[in-house]
Amino acid sequence: MSGWRKRLSVASVVVAIAAGLGGSTAEACQPPAAAVAPEQAAPGAGAPVPQARALSADPVVHAVRGAVAGASVGLVVWDAETGQTVLSTGADRAFHSASLVKLLVAVRAAGHPEYATRVERMLRDSDDDAASALWGLLGGDALPTTAAAEIGTAGVTDPDIAGRWGNTLLTPDAVLATYRYLMAELPELLAPLAAAPQLAADGFDQHFGIPAAFDDWAVKQGWGNGSGFTAVHSTGVVADRYVVVLMAEFPAGTGFSAGAAAVTAGAQALAALLSA
Repeated sequence: MSGWRKRLSVASVVVAIAAGLGGSTAEACQPPAAAVAPEQAAPGAGAPVPQARALSADPVVHAVRGAVAGASVGLVVWDAETGQTVLSTGADRAFHSASLVKLLVAVRAAGHPEYATRVERMLRDSDDDAASALWGLLGGDALPTTAAAEIGTAGVTDPDIAGRWGNTLLTPDAVLATYRYLMAELPELLAPLAAAPQLAADGFDQHFGIPAAFDDWAVKQGWGNGSGFTAVHSTGVVADRYVVVLMAEFPAGTGFSAGAAAVTAGAQALAALLSA
């Protein structure tokens, strides 16, 4: 277990913030850029500056599409050690957010200590009831773009169906910007993400994607569907170094288990790239 994960585990219960989708065994969509977080500080005087590795996203995309033909894939990986993007494809494509919008809800909840318990459940367990309550309390359908303005990112569009927060549209670049904001301004919110249990509040196995491919993580997952699409996303901070945003939408009728398996295949291909 590496540095930030040890530190944040101490704070996993006390989320120090002034803190659809809802379904049975899957999140159904119901009641997504330029990052502004400061660049990683340069190493001390005289120390060599780490160089970013330029990697191809093709193996990841091929792995996802090899599992489910016709998948639309967006991927961006940012290296906190170098302050640069390692690889990117489809990073400006808008995807239905599913539960990833809960990251923006948490940003808006900062400064409201009375919401801390709900925020922790929402992030750790992907609790839809907590998200729906906070959505109503913190601005409703205008919440996503309000939070995006606070973060300083583009690539966020309020829900394309009123009242259905899972229908918020997000680009992978916008999700990356959100993680960088959390790391710089609200690092305590990584604690519940690092403590995400295997089963989400709705009973869905949320240890697909990043948790199935890496040992050290803090994740926010998403799974939801709507007219003409099934969305499954895996995002988070990996190995105390990389922000990984892997988003996918699959043809209508694709089951959540199939989508999750495809995203896991993509994450495993990414793990092989990063460890090479």
